[in-house]
Amino acid sequence: MLNVGGIVSATQFTGDGSELTGITAEQVGALVSVDGLSNPGGDIDLVQDGAITITSDNTNNQITIGETHSSRTNNPHQVTAQQVGAIASINDVSSAGGDIDLIPRNAITIEPDNQQNQIIIGETHSSIQEGNPHQVTAQQVGAVAVEGGTIEGLLTLQGNLIVNGNVAIGTQPSEDKLLVNGTVRIEEDLW
Repeated sequence: MLNVGGIVSATQFTGDGSELTGITAEQVGALVSVDGLSNPGGDIDLVQDGAITITSDNTNNQITIGETHSSRTNNPHQVTAQQVGAIASINDVSSAGGDIDLIPRNAITIEPDNQQNQIIIGETHSSIQEGNPHQVTAQQVGAVAVEGGTIEGLLTLQGNLIVNGNVAIGTQPSEDKLLVNGTVRIEEDLW
């Protein structure tokens, strides 16, 4: 038996090693297993894969295991708009994996509100109270044309009719204040 309290240097060892048993990895501070993977007689290799990082620090005798996946913003799992409840298409206009641009036209307004995470779509047309923005004609609404035009069918006036010009019935206007082409029937006295 050799009992040494220091460093032994030797150029040769003779023996069968039968008395060198019972030494454990725990006794010498060696790694025995990681999550059930064991290799009692040697090293266990840690292998970087995917977004896992492994950094060794020999100065402090430590290994740092980290990941880069959670900071990725390039849709690494190919999540679709449908899976997260986002707009995938509007009236058959779709843009897989990208934005759908909303473009205001004519009287439509589009205002993003980033603080409330919403888009306000409105219109300015109903506030137009003057003019004739749709160019609606008197004929389209069943009214008498103010300037020119032809009235077909029965015309009933309730109230007074004031004409500042000449009136022609059944003929073209002339210099006369009233020109009638046809029979005039009066059922009451004129005066």
